Amino acid sequence: MDTTIVLRGSTKFTLPGDLFESAMDRFDSLVETGEILYSPSEPDRIEHDGFEVIFEFRIVPAMGSKPLLAADDPGRSQAQGPFVNPDPAFVLANVGTDHVLELNKFCVFRPMLILHTHKYVPQEDDLDASDLAAAWATLATINVEVPHIALYNCGVDSGSSQGHKHLQLWPHLNLKDKKAFYLPPDGKDLPFDTPTVLPDLPYQHWVVGIPRSAKPVDIIESYYLLLRKTREALGKEDDEAAAYNLLFTAVWMIIIPRTQKGCKGLNANGAGMLGLVWVKDAEEREEWTKHGMTEHLTRLGLPVEK
Repeated sequence: MDTTIVLRGSTKFTLPGDLFESAMDRFDSLVETGEILYSPSEPDRIEHDGFEVIFEFRIVPAMGSKPLLAADDPGRSQAQGPFVNPDPAFVLANVGTDHVLELNKFCVFRPMLILHTHKYVPQEDDLDASDLAAAWATLATINVEVPHIALYNCGVDSGSSQGHKHLQLWPHLNLKDKKAFYLPPDGKDLPFDTPTVLPDLPYQHWVVGIPRSAKPVDIIESYYLLLRKTREALGKEDDEAAAYNLLFTAVWMIIIPRTQKGCKGLNANGAGMLGLVWVKDAEEREEWTKHGMTEHLTRLGLPVEK
């Protein structure tokens, strides 16, 4: 059965009910031909001082091939980049008239998806109502098979790799899996309408719960609640670009202000800020231990005010 979500009474987002199955089939085919870079990885889970949760490191050689474009790289412009004219072999569906859902070429999990705007919009822009509704429609469709998480890395200092506005989605917290990895907001009793913080995290952030009956308008309101707190923390006006990571599932949403994408040669996007760290080799993994793991994440964000 197809999934249809309506935004403000007129804009419809319809996705095929077999989207996840189709994505898996296409993913496996593209991996076999070498078009998607993926190989299964074993998690290295580490408890670390300052995090009551566990870091999950994965060595993923494909990360060494993934471009991380500088702020002034021409690839971040409107005329270039992989989403301007996406390869039809990777495209899974149009989500409304403004967004395209496709497979990610550089994968940690099976599969990983990208939801990007059809026309070029800078990754430095905040999400708008249409972006969030499209993401929510996608989650509502694929979550029927496996719960997923959505990520938006806003701006170069958030760790974003491309300049064309896009969100990433991947499988998360399948409770049938005894080895499931819990992120800091998972399993918490979170208020729905008041941004709060998690005591485990050493950097500034805000999180809200999402009710089971949530509609796109509720997701949009939650986002703007969190965005307001982030702009205040970074000292940004409404019309100024702000760097942050936004992650959300069907039951929670978190935002993390960012000051830099990385330092000491170690970068992190929103997944990394929550303890999901993907590195290209064992040497890079050891650098995270050398530079303090949680202390390193705090350098990339804003320290908790004491």
